[in-house]
Amino acid sequence: MDQKLHTVTRNVLVAPIKLGNNAIGCLEVANKKKVQDFTSNDIGILKAVCDQISNGLIAHEMKYNIKKESDEELRYIKGLMNQSLNQFLIPMISEIN
Repeated sequence: MDQKLHTVTRNVLVAPIKLGNNAIGCLEVANKKKVQDFTSNDIGILKAVCDQISNGLIAHEMKYNIKKESDEELRYIKGLMNQSLNQFLIPMISEIN
């Protein structure tokens, strides 16, 4: 990778992005400025960023699932309305005419 980026990797810090107990990806940072090693504070910050990414993914998934359920309920209600129209209202109107 160093050859493709035309750089030299001095140090690397990697943290998992998790959903529950499953790692679904990772976030990597490399080459801390001033040729310093990564500190425990850096590790904490990277973990916090990964947690925020994970929370965003969970929120997105929840929003998607809620919309999906809402769409399914709407289709069901429309079906009931159609059924009511065809079974009750149209025959009633036909009898009146």
